[in-house]
Order: sequence, then structure tokens, then C-alpha cells
Amino acid sequence: MPDAAFEIRATPTFRDLQGRFARAHAGLLADRLPLVRELGRRFVMLAQEEAPGGPGRTVARQIGFRTFNDGDAVGFRTALGPIAKYHVYGTGIYGPRGVVIRPRRARALHFTVGGREVFARFVRGVRPSPMLGVAYRRWLPGARESLRRIALRYVRTFKGESQGGAL
Repeated sequence: MPDAAFEIRATPTFRDLQGRFARAHAGLLADRLPLVRELGRRFVMLAQEEAPGGPGRTVARQIGFRTFNDGDAVGFRTALGPIAKYHVYGTGIYGPRGVVIRPRRARALHFTVGGREVFARFVRGVRPSPMLGVAYRRWLPGARESLRRIALRYVRTFKGESQGGAL
């Protein structure tokens, strides 16, 4: 399974060469990291609302994000705990391997669902949840303005105009 199920990457469309390119690039890397963190926090909040059980439950608590700075790109990617990964990618016949889940060291699986104790010889697994896609569709309309500010700041600095204040 991939480490990040969702990733936002802001990459300039050209390499920084010298002069205005370098100033625009350096300024943008420094200025856009707090904005990227804000966008990441908002995405995680929405993803936690969409998680099975809602915010504060096991799956929601395992959804987070990490910012990154890979040379010319700054962004964030989701960080999912093991249970959240199971819900995002699916398990059992619904997951990557497509086989039922059977016990390895016992005669039966033993778990609790909704306060009810369950014993089973096998289970089909968990269907993949569209929670990150739904969260993204809710996140994007509010994020467009911030993403536009990042892009405009880069263009203004490149053209030698005033930077227009902080992002």
C-alpha cells in the first residue's frame, strides 16, 4: 500500500534560473509553508468528519498530514495509521490481495463490532472507503483562494512587481 493516499504538491512550472526566478522561488518557498500547513489542517479536519464513525473515533484519529519541501515543491500529504489505511484501501476480498481474512494462529477470528463480541472462521474484509475523495471535494472550493494566492505571489515576484504583502 502507498504511504500517502492523498497528496497536494505546488510545483512552479519552470526552474529557477537566476534573478527574478530565484527571488520568486525562494520567497515562495518561505511564504507558502504556513499556508500549506493551514490547508493541510483543514483537509485533515474534513477527512476526519468523513471517516467511518466520525471525528474522535479510531479511524479519524489515525488521519493526519505531513508537509514536505522537495527542492522546488512544497506541499502536504496525508499520513494514515494502519486502521485508517485499511479503510482507505480496503481489506480482505475488497483489498489489494483479494482473499478472505482467516486466522493464522487460532481456530477463529475474535473481535468486537458495535459492542457485540464476534467469533468467525473467516471474514470478507472492509470495502474501500471514499472518505478522502469526499473530503477533497469538500476541501477544494475553500482552498482555491489560498492556492490562487500562492500562484499570484509567484507571478508578481517573477514580474518584479510588489509582492502584495504576506500570504
